[in-house]
Amino acid sequence: LILGKDILVQDKTQVNTMIWQNEYETYLNFKTYILKENTAVCRFSINNIADVLEVSESIDIEIERGDTLSGVKIQPIATNLVTLAQKEISKTDQSKLSSVVNADLFPGSFDDISLEYTTPLSELISRVHEDFSEVSVSGANTLTANNMFYTMSDVTPSATITLKILLEAEITIDVTDWDVNAFVSLKQYHWDGSSYVSIGEYSIFDITGSNVKNIINKSLDITLSYQDSLAMVIASNQQGKINKFNITVLENSSYITTNPNNKFVFVNDLLKQLTLINTNKDIFKSNFYTIGNGYLRGFTSGLWIRNFVKGSKGYRSPKISFKDLISSLDAVDCIGLGIQKDGVKTQLRVEDRKYFYQDVITIDLPFQVNEVEREVYTDGYYNELEFGYQNSGGYEKELGLDEPNSITKFTTAIKTIKNNYQRVSKINADANGKELTRRKPQDKFPLDDTKGDDYNWFLDIKDRINEITPYTEKTWVDRFDEVPTGVFSPETYTGLWFSPANNMLRHSWYFSQGLEKNLFDYTKYASSTGNSQLSTKLNGIIHKENADYLNYYFDVPRILPTLIKFKAIITNDVRLAINGYTNIGGEEVPNVYGLVNFINEYKETEQGYIKFIKLNTNEFELLSYNSRPRRTVENLDTALNGVEMFGGTLLELSI
Repeated sequence: LILGKDILVQDKTQVNTMIWQNEYETYLNFKTYILKENTAVCRFSINNIADVLEVSESIDIEIERGDTLSGVKIQPIATNLVTLAQKEISKTDQSKLSSVVNADLFPGSFDDISLEYTTPLSELISRVHEDFSEVSVSGANTLTANNMFYTMSDVTPSATITLKILLEAEITIDVTDWDVNAFVSLKQYHWDGSSYVSIGEYSIFDITGSNVKNIINKSLDITLSYQDSLAMVIASNQQGKINKFNITVLENSSYITTNPNNKFVFVNDLLKQLTLINTNKDIFKSNFYTIGNGYLRGFTSGLWIRNFVKGSKGYRSPKISFKDLISSLDAVDCIGLGIQKDGVKTQLRVEDRKYFYQDVITIDLPFQVNEVEREVYTDGYYNELEFGYQNSGGYEKELGLDEPNSITKFTTAIKTIKNNYQRVSKINADANGKELTRRKPQDKFPLDDTKGDDYNWFLDIKDRINEITPYTEKTWVDRFDEVPTGVFSPETYTGLWFSPANNMLRHSWYFSQGLEKNLFDYTKYASSTGNSQLSTKLNGIIHKENADYLNYYFDVPRILPTLIKFKAIITNDVRLAINGYTNIGGEEVPNVYGLVNFINEYKETEQGYIKFIKLNTNEFELLSYNSRPRRTVENLDTALNGVEMFGGTLLELSI
């Protein structure tokens, strides 16, 4: 049931003509129904779409489903293809000898020693993805994959990997009747389909004469191709002991999969589909994610990154709840959600949060307001800021030290109010996690589980040349002024646009409302669960993840944390304005998203944003509008006298 109210107003197109115009509509909310002594009571809700979403917004939904939650058949979501960037990663694995080993080396003439008389010192240490195993000296003389400490058999034919081998060893050779002849070397082999063929040898050390002990520290750079392997071998004409044998491998690698193209969906399509699935209505609209800064924002899952085929064993459709999607988008883009009308049709709008705080006067109260009360809006003050990603990080070795897209915390100059501005995404944006997941494609690892299988990722998509070719990901050249620093292989890094510090700066116009009296204080870096050394440069300004940020340089807030309460005379024109729309930049925007202009207790005009209105009692609550612009750079130079900003030298800016 719908309750509406229409009022008579002057027709602006005809003289002396009145017309009926809708003032508002409300919906009977049966969850409030009460029957008492034969009297029924039921409250009205402003919008039934909001009630429906409130019930289902937290339900994880498989995004490929072909019906709504009410069972209505719908078209499955449209998927696209993206060629994911081949990110180079740096990974260290280490093998250590757990105890002293008496190696059964081979007595005999050194000249007679051939390949079959060498002793492999190590079992498999790494198959590109796996951890090292312990060094073993089993006495095996036949070279097999299990005697290699590194193999390239589980990669595609075009893959190459550059390794830095660090070797620490202490080997003792027992001298008996003759001089020692012994050698330790690292050998590179290639599997030709039937056997391992030696294609390279790197001498580690030789012992000749009467020397009986050698301490080894060696560093080698080696490039391996498909089906190449490495083994450490020793040959000697004397018995010996291995007191210490540590092999460290620093792997700098890129990885080419058999199928480089992966499925993804655009965020705009995902929002539209989840709205339809939850509400049964095709009512979603977003300028931000179709023509705005969120254009080409992508979404994918771990199994899509691994190229799992739908219907195959182990395949699971990507899933996410509407609530988690909205909160994750807010974490990276600073967006808002609203319900409005486009003529007679209801719209669910997801836009840049500034859309809901228009700096245009849309409602004008013609008479001086009364019973004015001003109070501190404590929800507008934040002593702590937290940005990042709930599921990022946790990688082994130094990969975890390289990933910046984790969680970063800052503290502000606010010391008397405890309030955390927390924007942590449940959708990942970590390039290392995405890359490690990508390196486990279904065609090579069909039975393997990975940490990223059930995670989702944001993709920073680059527009394509034509509709035939797949999309690609944006890299630093598409986002920043120069190559980022503080990360390994920044040229192959993707997703740095989503770093915690860059996310923070996109939110600064909102959370800085409580910092207007602290412009020359700093928002200080507190901690990070990832790589805080990342530095990016945008519009001539260097942004460091671990920097202290001068509040002056945050975006000017549109709100001041003062709540203004008053009563006002509400005319028909005011009622119509409250429920009306204003054309702003070619868009019909609800007036409640704009500024209310009023005559305050001092008989001065003032503006604010609506927080609460109760029309039947003429009550208003407004958040104070910040009409004060930033001061000039010249004045700032004088005030600061050389104080640093963003952890760097003060820059000349045009503000």
